[in-house]
Amino acid sequence: MNIHNKFIKQFVDHYIQAALWSSVDDHDRPLDDHNYELAEETKRKLYDHCVEFLKVANDEIISNRENFPSAKIMYQQAGHDFWLTRCGHGVGFWDRPEFWGENETLSDISEKFGNVDLYIGDDNLIYVM
Repeated sequence: MNIHNKFIKQFVDHYIQAALWSSVDDHDRPLDDHNYELAEETKRKLYDHCVEFLKVANDEIISNRENFPSAKIMYQQAGHDFWLTRCGHGVGFWDRPEFWGENETLSDISEKFGNVDLYIGDDNLIYVM
């Protein structure tokens, strides 16, 4: 995998951002509406998910480079769409032909990673289920 670290960071940051606004607490409030923090183990797991995805999907992401104004924005969108697609939120790679074309490869790869849920632990930190 030959990706500059700043692009990995963009991917991971937007993956986590999508995870927080699309996940809710026990009162159905989005996790990004509160001062919840990610547990260190959650940060590691989410980062690892992203790196594993990029190992498999980076060539496919790059093949759509002409649809983005910059590599930074491309990796931000890819991180966002990876979360939404893998978790079955009804949008994601397959729903953005203006970015990813009609190719379903990125959706197929994402779905193989399976769903992930976040929850608030007794210590008020966010964990991966």
